[in-house]
Amino acid sequence: FDGRATDIWSFGVSIFIMAIGCPPWQVPDQQNNKLFQTIVNQKNMDFVLNAWNRSNYINDSMKDVLNKIFICNEQERISANNIIKHNWLNNE
Repeated sequence: FDGRATDIWSFGVSIFIMAIGCPPWQVPDQQNNKLFQTIVNQKNMDFVLNAWNRSNYINDSMKDVLNKIFICNEQERISANNIIKHNWLNNE
């Protein structure tokens, strides 16, 4: 268990809510939650955003950082240092 990686996941959920106006899923269940499967497992955030008519709420850079945050394996998830260096925070 890596508490920092858990905080990164929570940060991703928080910035998703702030940008989109609702949580990405109600229950983070890999097996039974279609939104979780679509966003996390299939990396298809555009499908969900289009279905909710919110495709213009976030740019590609933010989608990229969220896709790097929403990785189930903590060891593969983006670190806080790499989030700080990411184009999304640096307007590159």
